Amino acid sequence: MLSTVLRSVLLCSVLLLSACAQLPDGASRLAHSQQLLQASGWQGQFLQAGDFRLFSAGPVAQIAGNQPITVYLEGDGLAWLNSDTPSDDPTPLRPTGLQLALQQPDGVAVYLARPCQYAQPMPAQCQQRWWTSERFAEPVVAALDQALDQLKQQYGAGQINLVGYSGGAALALLLAERRSDVQLLIGVAGNVDPAGWIRLHGLSPLQGSLDPQQGLQHLRARHVWLFSGEQDENIPPTLAAGVAERLTAQLPVSLRTVPGFTHQCCWAEAWPALWREAAGQK
Repeated sequence: MLSTVLRSVLLCSVLLLSACAQLPDGASRLAHSQQLLQASGWQGQFLQAGDFRLFSAGPVAQIAGNQPITVYLEGDGLAWLNSDTPSDDPTPLRPTGLQLALQQPDGVAVYLARPCQYAQPMPAQCQQRWWTSERFAEPVVAALDQALDQLKQQYGAGQINLVGYSGGAALALLLAERRSDVQLLIGVAGNVDPAGWIRLHGLSPLQGSLDPQQGLQHLRARHVWLFSGEQDENIPPTLAAGVAERLTAQLPVSLRTVPGFTHQCCWAEAWPALWREAAGQK
């Protein structure tokens, strides 16, 4: 019996190690994103904000003038290797938030990664809690808030739009609830109701994280757009619909479920048209 159990444990360990070995390391993931940036003439930088150095990227020497900058907040990235094993590096395998930013057809788009994404080497303060249980904690939100101020100054903008992909949408809500300069807030396959998402999947509560649903009354964006994929099994459209219903009484909200789309497919490819729809352009 013991021998059988031991063999099972060893087999699981080998399978996990094999899966990990097939994943590109953090440096390779950073290099992939840098290739995307170079192809579009964008430049990356690290912003010291709060307790973190946050990776950001945008067009070189572009000033927003009287127009807002649109800041794209990345998703959770590679937060977990499986349901029980957190990753040592949350840098995304597929940086959908970055791909969305690069696909914006007009205006000034800027990318802002989450704490510890793209950090090479990984700093001591980058503990796993910042991309697992405390991914929406106050130090995370405060750091992103400071980074937004720096980006506004850098691009000479007075107002901002926020676009959050997946878990980045929860942070977009939390940021907009404490800021007065957000014009347009867009969630793309957005986890705008983390507590509801946790209940849906039977996950452990995000201990130490803030809940954007608790501060919706403070939201002062001029318009909220929530895009969901019809076939998104991770963050189904019902979650965004519930948030939209709660927000409708206080500000304009548009809810859009895109047929055939999943959590990852096919947001970047369709983003120019979806962006124009949300921005009120033809």
